[in-house]
Amino acid sequence: GTGAPGGSHYLWQSQADTRGLVKWSGSDAAVEDANDTKLALHFAEKIKNYANSEHSDKPFFFALGLFRPHLPWNAPKQFFDMYNPDDLPLPQGYLANDLDDIPNKNGSHIFAEIKQQNVWKEGIRAYLANMSYADYNVGLILDALEASPYADNTLVVFTGDHGWALGEKEHWGKFALHDQANRTTMIVKDPDAKGNGEISRKVVSMLDLYPTLADAANLAIPSHVNGNSLSPLLAEPNDPNWTKPIVIRYNGTLIIKTNQWRLV
Repeated sequence: GTGAPGGSHYLWQSQADTRGLVKWSGSDAAVEDANDTKLALHFAEKIKNYANSEHSDKPFFFALGLFRPHLPWNAPKQFFDMYNPDDLPLPQGYLANDLDDIPNKNGSHIFAEIKQQNVWKEGIRAYLANMSYADYNVGLILDALEASPYADNTLVVFTGDHGWALGEKEHWGKFALHDQANRTTMIVKDPDAKGNGEISRKVVSMLDLYPTLADAANLAIPSHVNGNSLSPLLAEPNDPNWTKPIVIRYNGTLIIKTNQWRLV
């Protein structure tokens, strides 16, 4: 199910979005009753009990998918209350004719509605509220791991599937070839890695996660698997030898991206 129920606080819904997904609201429901929190608590309990199970000496693999911050941006009210929309900066502007050479302006009609109704900052607050709600749930799992015997020998990966434009390029959504839509969070902590806590500016891909996990677990990487193990970057985040390009395809358009260039 979706990550959290809607409510009567901070309520807004787009009329331009035919899917009925672009909307947000804050709920008075208890955080523990929201689906994403139920899921996080379930996995936290599994980590807690693993040490006392018959499998306690065996490796484990948990994959947890939080629904938020996917649309609709409903979350417990307390996360909306963390942000004052008047204090939030708007994305930087662009040239007035920036979109003239883009054939598909999917998302621009919704953004035009948001500006016309003067709810731009409220929309940014709703996005941040849902991000903070997701962060809260990730914290429940990491707290359980930290309190377990496995804190120092567990590799943790945190990632999303895409980015989101909050008005950049006059766009509200993900369906675009801009970096705002293509880039996403990717955080990897390997207890054995020298580069933990550092930022890498190298270009990598989601396809790299499978070989990275296999490499860390000393498992053979099947020959048909694409992607590259990120082990060199976990050891040295700015490894000068990492010059592997990535390819992105969307709606028949291709992007080739390197550490220096981006060709569409």
